Amino acid sequence: MKNNKRYLKFNKYLFLNDFKKIIIPGIIISLYIFICYIFKLRLCPINYITGFPCPACGITRSFFMLLKGKFFESLIFHPFALIVLIYAFYFIIGRYFINISYKNLEKVFVVIGILMIIFYVIRMIYFFPSNEPIAYNYNSFFYYIYSKS
Repeated sequence: MKNNKRYLKFNKYLFLNDFKKIIIPGIIISLYIFICYIFKLRLCPINYITGFPCPACGITRSFFMLLKGKFFESLIFHPFALIVLIYAFYFIIGRYFINISYKNLEKVFVVIGILMIIFYVIRMIYFFPSNEPIAYNYNSFFYYIYSKS
């Protein structure tokens, strides 16, 4: 009788190969976050330069609310934080344990991105410019230039 049980086995080679590809961007992003933290700047370069929120605006605060166990508050800041976390687990397990094709994982990522943009447009219509996290940043570079002219 044939044993059809499927065991999860970590693909170390694939993980190390992917890690080599993201180490330099990871260091650069980490330095950027550290500099923003030290100088008390907003993390989002789009918001810092233009003053307008990006489609992911509020997702970092939403993650922190999830970590604190404040599920409802997390959904208020950005309901896609939970979806992104679920996708991250799906990606890690699919890519490194089950060996799901990267193209299939990428399709899910594209769908999430499109849904986030649709949600962004809805939030901009109903909540911009005065409701956090979709508030206009009057300390932005563009506003500074505009106010000086």
